[in-house]
Amino acid sequence: APGTEEDRKQFPWAMPKNRWPAELPEMPLACKRLGATMRDVVAHLARHVDSCMERTVEGYRAQLGALVSDTQKCKGRLLYYFPPAAAESSPSKKQRQDTEKVLEDGWIGWHNDSGFFTALSPDLYVDDGTGEVIDNPDPEAGLWVVARSGCSVRVSIPRDCMCVQVGECVQVVTGGVLVATPHCVRGWRPPLTRGR
Repeated sequence: APGTEEDRKQFPWAMPKNRWPAELPEMPLACKRLGATMRDVVAHLARHVDSCMERTVEGYRAQLGALVSDTQKCKGRLLYYFPPAAAESSPSKKQRQDTEKVLEDGWIGWHNDSGFFTALSPDLYVDDGTGEVIDNPDPEAGLWVVARSGCSVRVSIPRDCMCVQVGECVQVVTGGVLVATPHCVRGWRPPLTRGR
């Protein structure tokens, strides 16, 4: 766990202790390896940001590469979204209309991350009943970002890749040269999931 015991008592929201499911004893090591790899990649990217911003932004001295490399305050989250209820076998026209649409930001609302960078691994979709890994049942569900054009765009991260979002702190220290990534997570349309 990051920081000292005193730090964790004073700032529990910033330095929580990890909670691991006993049913998955291999999970802590796998998550820590993934987290270390992601931090290394983001630190490398941050060094490139430093190099570019030192030539572009007068007075730039953020040293993001060192900040990311040296910090113990990286956070990792494993998010689980409950599957929607199975659609009725013969729903009314009104029920069909209600379930064919989904809130654009129904799982996580539109926001910018407040930190420096957010490293993301690809989505993983699992049949809640069997535990089997499945393809995304709804091509419109998942991570959406706002492009520089102002349009929202679905992001699909390939299985062997990761994605890095820019946070508001980077936007501030680069004087707006790099802009925080507005994003949301759109939920599944129930008819496409069959309750999985």
